[in-house]
Amino acid sequence: MSQAYAISLPDAPAPFVRAQQHAAATEQQLLSTEMIGASHAEVEAYANERGREWARLMLEDHLALRAEREARVLVVGADGAERTQARNTGRHLETVVGNVAVPRLGYQKPGHEDLHPAHPAAGRASGSAP
Repeated sequence: MSQAYAISLPDAPAPFVRAQQHAAATEQQLLSTEMIGASHAEVEAYANERGREWARLMLEDHLALRAEREARVLVVGADGAERTQARNTGRHLETVVGNVAVPRLGYQKPGHEDLHPAHPAAGRASGSAP
């Protein structure tokens, strides 16, 4: 795990609330008279769609949790300039479960390119993201 993630996951507040609410709503719909009377293909399509959205929500909330727990680090670019200012930034990432928002810290110095050393979308430390 990257040094940028200084706090362990078990210490985190209860994340994944959106995914839990989504799963509960899905369960209620599957218990409905409408779904009991639906064809196998309709139930399968519904479960597939809702399951993918649940997985997308889980991934997005996990990435938000990582960003929330990201510790500030000393960042010096390849240009030799130290990025002394950090701000919350983000981007969207297309994944196998859909588009997710990826929050992250952007390190800045006026007149220089922003850097994002803890880049969860890349799964490794990196410089500036595309």
